[in-house]
Amino acid sequence: MKNTVVTIFKNNDAIAVTPADINILINYINTNKITQRQFFTEVCLPGMTEEYRLPVYIKSFMNSQNEGSDLKIIYVCEEKNDQISQKLTDLTENIFKDLIAENLI
Repeated sequence: MKNTVVTIFKNNDAIAVTPADINILINYINTNKITQRQFFTEVCLPGMTEEYRLPVYIKSFMNSQNEGSDLKIIYVCEEKNDQISQKLTDLTENIFKDLIAENLI
């Protein structure tokens, strides 16, 4: 799937992230026509039941021509609210700024 880098950070050792989970997320963002620069959605990962969906925050890097790129940062969360959304937005913007400063994007 093009050039995909996955890094997993978790604060609970009981949470197991499987290759199937990552595959679902990558397929989701590559098969859905995502037109928004950032958004929260809910995704049912393979280890969960259909009734239990996890909030997923997705933010795309926008270049100077205001076009999306293949670089997206995805956070799987335990809950979804305005405070979390703002924190993830700020965090992601700082990551993008650092990548630009290092001429990586």
